[in-house]
Amino acid sequence: LNKSIILKYPYLYILTWRSIIILDVSDPSNPLYLGGIGALEHVQSIVVRDGFIYLCYAGFRTGFDVVDATDPTKPLYINWGINLRPVPDFAIKDSLLFVAVQGSGNNKLQLTSYDISNPYAITELHTDTIATEADSYGVYPSSITLRDSLLYIVTVDSGIYAVNVGDPFNPVLVGKVWREATVDVPWESELSTNSGNILAAATGSGVWFIDCSNPAQLFTSNFFYTGGFTRACTVKDSILYLTQSYAGICIVDATDPSRPVKLAGLELPRRFGPGRGRASKGVFLQGDLLFDVTTYGIEIADVSDKANPTWVGYLPFEGRDDLDLGGAFVIDSTYGYILQVDSTLVIYDL
Repeated sequence: LNKSIILKYPYLYILTWRSIIILDVSDPSNPLYLGGIGALEHVQSIVVRDGFIYLCYAGFRTGFDVVDATDPTKPLYINWGINLRPVPDFAIKDSLLFVAVQGSGNNKLQLTSYDISNPYAITELHTDTIATEADSYGVYPSSITLRDSLLYIVTVDSGIYAVNVGDPFNPVLVGKVWREATVDVPWESELSTNSGNILAAATGSGVWFIDCSNPAQLFTSNFFYTGGFTRACTVKDSILYLTQSYAGICIVDATDPSRPVKLAGLELPRRFGPGRGRASKGVFLQGDLLFDVTTYGIEIADVSDKANPTWVGYLPFEGRDDLDLGGAFVIDSTYGYILQVDSTLVIYDL
């Protein structure tokens, strides 16, 4: 979800349902519209590098496109339909772009690397089959995360593949891990934290801790059930803050990931009548304050005492309070930029 709003100061790139908008937010109290361009279909996610926007598609339209936005007032498509498979996500490192797709036969996981040093003449460097599985559902990638030279590919069916891409012409599968019991991993799920040598993936029913100290031998360190539907998580100093859908937040001490400990839970306060439950959609930290982006607004909690968090504030979204307006967000050291579902941008001084 948060890949639909990207801050490259002073520019804010916003992905709406069928367009891309570029704003100048050097003065957050008066953001200026600079330019925009339409999208042929709903874009899965965007990445911005050196003023060029890369858009990937995983619906009726497939592959990825490139937009030259070096002049933000006149964005222009310069490359179309690169890679004709559905591309749910991609990763960029320096002048390399990596795309993971479900390959031919639908039971293969394929990885393609591109040289994007010249966005006007993108070159495919290499395509390789990373894995072949019996179940086609298990190799459909939902997101990819790059850590140094290791690319972690998350698949829909709770699988995670570690691929060494140090040599883009020869990617090597060094390890994989999955849960025997299928976990409801949301399509937008990704490896959301990196605490030492432990990767934590937020899943439908809790947090999956994976030991990656040796990528060739990835293994499950623990699976922590929270008792709620985990939507997202963020981490600071080995403390995980998890959103629990309609329930609220859960705080977990993962100092020893093999023995995570629940420190506290904080139920969302009721602000509306019966039948008006609010779902947590994302969470971010700013100092000792935790901001929980919910359906109708942002709940603010003081988490200075991890065992006794308290709600201290609430920021309603702009517009009708009976509509689900919770959307994507990005923060910097001072401001929070919230893109509501109705494409309204709200900037908060944090």
